[in-house]
Amino acid sequence: MSSNVFDLKDKGACVVGAGLAGSLLAIILAKRGMNVHLIERRPDMRKEITDRGRSINLALSERGINALKRSDIIEKIMGIAIPMKGRMVHPLGNIKMIFNY
Repeated sequence: MSSNVFDLKDKGACVVGAGLAGSLLAIILAKRGMNVHLIERRPDMRKEITDRGRSINLALSERGINALKRSDIIEKIMGIAIPMKGRMVHPLGNIKMIFNY
């Protein structure tokens, strides 16, 4: 009897890197029934004092929104998101370009 490679129940996965993509992949696999182990080399910044600050300013593109829709957590994310009215690009010179949507 051959197993279906798309049947993820009773299968496990190890995702290395708990950044944006790794965390999202772990959520998607877990929602499909996989036992997921998520590994990150950095300590949890909420629990540990680190010597360097790390901040992620995140702008969601249509591609990112579609990925969050696939993980079924888009409502939770959009509930705390702040709408972005435009985008600013800082070129090498002193001129700033503003793109309004």
